[in-house]
Amino acid sequence: MKKIFIEDSPETGFNAGSKARNDCDSILREAGYRMAMIYVSSKPRKKKRQHWYNPLKVSWKLLFCRKCVLQYPLYYIHNQEKDYMRMFRHYKGELICLIHDINSLRYGNPVDDGFLYVMHRADKVIVHTQGMKRAVVEKTGINPDKVEILYLFDYLTSSPCSPVDPDGKTVIFAGNLEKSLFVRELGKLSGDVSYNLYGAPSSNVSEGLCCTYKGKFHPDDTSAIEGNWGLVWDGDSVETCSGTIGEYLKINSSHKISLYLAACKPVIIWEESSLKDFILSNHLGIAVRSLSEIGSRIDSLTAVEKRLIAENVARISAELRSGSFLKKFI
Repeated sequence: MKKIFIEDSPETGFNAGSKARNDCDSILREAGYRMAMIYVSSKPRKKKRQHWYNPLKVSWKLLFCRKCVLQYPLYYIHNQEKDYMRMFRHYKGELICLIHDINSLRYGNPVDDGFLYVMHRADKVIVHTQGMKRAVVEKTGINPDKVEILYLFDYLTSSPCSPVDPDGKTVIFAGNLEKSLFVRELGKLSGDVSYNLYGAPSSNVSEGLCCTYKGKFHPDDTSAIEGNWGLVWDGDSVETCSGTIGEYLKINSSHKISLYLAACKPVIIWEESSLKDFILSNHLGIAVRSLSEIGSRIDSLTAVEKRLIAENVARISAELRSGSFLKKFI
């Protein structure tokens, strides 16, 4: 009897969009799972046939399995309940659902039927944070006892790791600079904090004395990012993370956190972030209400606090690089 995991056809190209899922794939393979790949053609007629055929193909493979991990969502089926039902109607083994994103919660939409079906069908649901667990239980009515918390996605890399340096005030932000409108305002912040920005070129970036555009880097090459702290922020303001983006940060574990920690960079997160308590209790960084607080918050750290941050970031970095977080659940 086999163990399998279900995955969409992987993304290709120079971006980190599929890094989290690809790393999970690698960890699952190492744990003895085989991939049930759903291939999607770019040709409309063939894609239409695959849309009908793929769930049945997976359903046949599941007849011979005792354990299955579903990386949710599967983007090719657009969360349609009938497709998930086709896959799992005759499956008798254990179904583990590993959530990467919940798009309905991310964009403030009603929970769709596909998500409801998967949540009730799964024997175990792995969510990002305590906040996401509360939201999933509230929206779906599932038993909270089958929901477990991952906290951080692993970040597999063999790239060299620089020593942790919480004394410095160079802040890294890596991500979609076109979407991250707050970077337009970084030049207006006073103080001695500087920012290194990584990502595809964007007109939002205004380089100056405190802001430098550093280009792109391969997701596996964490040694390419330069700076002392990694910033997890979103929205159009340096004062807070507001709107639907802010609400999602209250339940989501950003993959940026894993990137920074894997690169041995302590993190700076929003005061209302879902991972605030985890980051602070494990001495992995600091929390701020506004980006204008970063300099004074770093200055307020004692020598003991800086030592704890350095030690714990190095420890967690090693765990993320080896896939320890997901291995606990599978």
